[in-house]
Amino acid sequence: MAYTTLVVLGGLLASLNFGDAEEIRLLVQPTPPDEKNDLIWFNSTSYDSWSNHLDNFIEAYRTPELVPGRAGNLVKCDWTSPPPPGKVCHINTESFAPCVITNYFGYKKRAPCIFLQFITEKDWKPKYYNDLKTLPVMPRNLRNYINEKSVEAHTWETVWVSCDGENAADKEFIGPVRYIPGPGVPGYHFPYAGQKGYLPPLVAVQLEMPQAGVVINVECKTWAANIKPHKDKPIGTVKFQVMID
Repeated sequence: MAYTTLVVLGGLLASLNFGDAEEIRLLVQPTPPDEKNDLIWFNSTSYDSWSNHLDNFIEAYRTPELVPGRAGNLVKCDWTSPPPPGKVCHINTESFAPCVITNYFGYKKRAPCIFLQFITEKDWKPKYYNDLKTLPVMPRNLRNYINEKSVEAHTWETVWVSCDGENAADKEFIGPVRYIPGPGVPGYHFPYAGQKGYLPPLVAVQLEMPQAGVVINVECKTWAANIKPHKDKPIGTVKFQVMID
């Protein structure tokens, strides 16, 4: 096992034991080398360092044996087959295509992929919106997506996510945003109850045509009925920056 994969795996497992008051938070991958810096900056010669970082990160999901207890506890989950007590859901990393290593996670084509990890407090359970009338003010694209999918009743059992530019200029520069496999995490991934081998669920966010030559401030938010905004510390929200030279 590569040293870098070990380091990333250690961070993954440590993230499950965060001790602050957040019920849910988002973690961004890749992470810049400087922990005080949230800028993902790359050009035509440096893209491979970011894709290699993501490959090391995703290795824990791709290879169950790397995570203590995971291989023996894995089950395939879907809406009709949630995981039994003590078991954890298999996360198929190929389902994130084109956000895969064979595509350099989009960085070579200047359409970078960012993975969002949904980290929750132990035993936290989401409360779901149950119809369009209960939806709060949210991005139009997400609301339209939910509206289109709401014919399937289980769709409502989702912790949704949206990403956009932080201000007007960023909203223009960010371009189209794609969520893979979709803009949210199915409810059967929750709660985290201390199961051996558990890894936080993921959504891949691809910036398909971001503007080059400018710093783009990006903000991603989670959406569920019991994720309430907080004036001092936004719950389930993360910000980062992207720049392509």
